[in-house]
Amino acid sequence: MHLMDNSGDKATASDCENGMCVLPEGKRPDPMPTLPSNTAKWKPPSKDVFKPFIEAVTEFNMIKDGDKLLVCLSGGKDSLSLLHAVRQYQFYAKNQGINFQFGAVTVDPMS
Repeated sequence: MHLMDNSGDKATASDCENGMCVLPEGKRPDPMPTLPSNTAKWKPPSKDVFKPFIEAVTEFNMIKDGDKLLVCLSGGKDSLSLLHAVRQYQFYAKNQGINFQFGAVTVDPMS
């Protein structure tokens, strides 16, 4: 498949030599692979991560009873650690009488 780039030159969907890959019709040619359900496992964050997280959330009163949070993920270690810390905090906060909901969202840069 040949496409025209900004300079008017022909480019193929797999031509990424200039650092810019062009996707046909702006979409992936094949569907994204998926994992079988129930294969992902939640891992509680280490104390080195979770303790400062609790201290910051408490000090700045970040999460209150009835709140709804949206955790934005890049897929890197820091955002995934935040996701796991929020999930663990949900259990911790419930014992403190704080109930909240949260969700996670990420943006696929190829879509």
